[in-house]
Amino acid sequence: MGRRRAGTFGFLLLLAAGAIVFASLPAWARAGRLPGPYDYEKDAVLVKFRAWPQDQMHPGQNQALDMQAGGAEAASARQALRVLHGVAQKQALPFSCEHWRLAEGGSVPETLKLLKQSPLVEYAEPNYQRAALAPRADGPNDPYYQSGAQWWLEHIQADRLFAENRVPQGQEVVIAVLDSGIAANHEDLAARLVPGKDFINPNGTAEDEDGHGTHVAGIAGAVAGNSAGIAGVACGAPVKLMPVKIMQDRVGYDSDIAQGIRWAADHGARVLNLSFGSEAMGRYLEEAVDYAYNRGCVLVGAAGNDAVNEYGQPYNPKIYPAAYGKVIAVAACTRAGVRAAYSEFHDYVDLAAPGGDDGTTAEMIISAYAWSPASYVYQFGTSMAAPIVSGTAALLIIQDPTRSPEAVKEQMVITADKIGTLAQDADGWDRYLGWGRVNAYQALTHTLTFTPAPAGRQAYNYPNPFQPTRGESTCILIPAADNGQAATLRIFDSLGYLLWTKDVPAAQVYPGQVISWDGRDKNGDWVANGVYPFVLEVGDKVYRNKIAVLN
Repeated sequence: MGRRRAGTFGFLLLLAAGAIVFASLPAWARAGRLPGPYDYEKDAVLVKFRAWPQDQMHPGQNQALDMQAGGAEAASARQALRVLHGVAQKQALPFSCEHWRLAEGGSVPETLKLLKQSPLVEYAEPNYQRAALAPRADGPNDPYYQSGAQWWLEHIQADRLFAENRVPQGQEVVIAVLDSGIAANHEDLAARLVPGKDFINPNGTAEDEDGHGTHVAGIAGAVAGNSAGIAGVACGAPVKLMPVKIMQDRVGYDSDIAQGIRWAADHGARVLNLSFGSEAMGRYLEEAVDYAYNRGCVLVGAAGNDAVNEYGQPYNPKIYPAAYGKVIAVAACTRAGVRAAYSEFHDYVDLAAPGGDDGTTAEMIISAYAWSPASYVYQFGTSMAAPIVSGTAALLIIQDPTRSPEAVKEQMVITADKIGTLAQDADGWDRYLGWGRVNAYQALTHTLTFTPAPAGRQAYNYPNPFQPTRGESTCILIPAADNGQAATLRIFDSLGYLLWTKDVPAAQVYPGQVISWDGRDKNGDWVANGVYPFVLEVGDKVYRNKIAVLN
């Protein structure tokens, strides 16, 4: 489709150990920027209709729209809307959504404004743009692999799993890499690939023309022990890689991304790596995330690289899809075990993983690239951190195929290395690094010297998201097994500050008991739209999750 993003990334040329590599400048020195809520297709919208009986218009509206649309041209209520708004082309998408290409001169903001007034429309939104959350490497690269360059494998102790022959064996698990594709003939990846799909080029093969997807895939699943290149987190486990091409020139649109997520979930992927994002929330993309999650997929997203802007000022916008409640959001830490300066921090950050930093190649992440069958490149970013968690998640599913997405996340949470220094509470959640740096060895072995913290249990609330300004409250369920114990609910904002507290005496805690929240803070003011982490303490147990507010 050849869609391009306005603006390009800046690059820094480094020289290390005889290999020439490119890496991104810090955010404040880049010429480009992260796509925001105003970055979308300028001649298209996404529309989802309500499920009215027999595809008919809401009573009383049919005649009015039929007249405006030109009478006989409107064969149905939905067609009347399309004609009314000058739709030149319509593409049916998953989840009962439609991709409308507007006629020449059509205005996206004006069209959305009018569509939202129609009782037929459940939601209408732009076709948001999302970008790869890593630098581009646009020059030649020496593929020579430096011994010891993969410091990050040691940090998460995946190398120890390999050395001690503890890599789980069993049924194959597929990691879908939703990205720019994967180089099919790469020496470290070819044996791992399963058929994928290209959502950018109708007759394409999901071949990587950029390199970002190949780099991400190598981190998660490059073959180990083959005397070539690098070793992926999956080491010698039966992990397969599925290329799902949803980006071109490091840019993708929700209409393609959502289709890719659904296709991967429907074609056997158990782990979906999402190393891309933007500031736009997007309900259509969230529907795709929910669909995959409900089919048992673990979704892992990069938390974002814009903690500061190009001027060196704090920026740190929420990044989607990582900020959706059903995505494991991964921040980046450095070789020194601290948050990378670029890595975003928010309430939605669940875990950290090595993402590297700028300076020298010794601080970066080396992985496969798409230039040749034996090419490797150093990069850094949360795009590199996410596949480390994806690879660990795949290992956990191989070890126990019955593990649910919740169980996989909890296992990584309770065994993570607590490397953060600004823990929010005694359980060790840190607003910069979440529950800590993922540790593949501890997640799979439960060594006797390690005692998991009483964290990571998941609480449930409904509805989620909810709309407080429309009179809705959300209900947080107290597990039935904990009846008869005093409970305390705490809700926090994106910076980890306490917004609201509710104490429930033991005498009032019984099976099926819930604590409701109406979306107001302790001062009685409505909270803004966003994602709010909460902590539910019942006796000596601690439960956690996130509440989404969407008015």
